[in-house]
Amino acid sequence: MAQMGWILGVSYILTIALVTLYTSNLLADCYRTPDPVTGERNHTYMEAVKNILGGRMYMICGIVQYANLSGAAIGYTITTSVSAV
Repeated sequence: MAQMGWILGVSYILTIALVTLYTSNLLADCYRTPDPVTGERNHTYMEAVKNILGGRMYMICGIVQYANLSGAAIGYTITTSVSAV
């Protein structure tokens, strides 16, 4: 944020906050499928994807999700080590 300045930095943080809010609402809507009130509960992310997509597609989405989490963890590790130096 220090490199972007006050206007771009704050607008970037607000944009990321809105995207996070939107995706959190989408994920919360997937807790019960297909009806948000009386639908079956999904206790894990993989259960929700399996109930919504069905078939083998949930395995592909799970692999992509875990790859994304692994990449983020590696990125944070590298960023932390560079910042610590």
